[in-house]
Amino acid sequence: MKYLSLVLCFVSQFTFSQSYLCVGEAGAGVENGGNVGIQALIYDVSKFRLRLTDEHHHDDDTVHQHDRWRLIENNDSSPIFENCESQYRCIQKEGFFGVFYMTKEHVFTYVIQKAYGADLSWRILYSIKGRCNLSTE
Repeated sequence: MKYLSLVLCFVSQFTFSQSYLCVGEAGAGVENGGNVGIQALIYDVSKFRLRLTDEHHHDDDTVHQHDRWRLIENNDSSPIFENCESQYRCIQKEGFFGVFYMTKEHVFTYVIQKAYGADLSWRILYSIKGRCNLSTE
């Protein structure tokens, strides 16, 4: 019994992460910059992927555990959102505009503004909707 409680204590330090794979189904955007003026566009987002992962963290001096949801776009190494509020909501307020919402039915909305070009003057506001599934990876 003594060994069992020791093993359970050791195993409880390691928790499994939860992850969602989100696949784009419809996408549109508004771009401006360069010689194109302002125009609306429809995008093929069939290959667009987001991965929403939950990393459990333990505070070093306490026994408190908390979740840290991160959103990664198209298998990039750096997350778009480092500290989401929950698995249902991420908001970026500094540096660039972006939001991610997922309903309890796992339908997501992802809106983000990105800048391109040498002087970052070509800007596109993307809006993508699709579905998320619990991932086993």
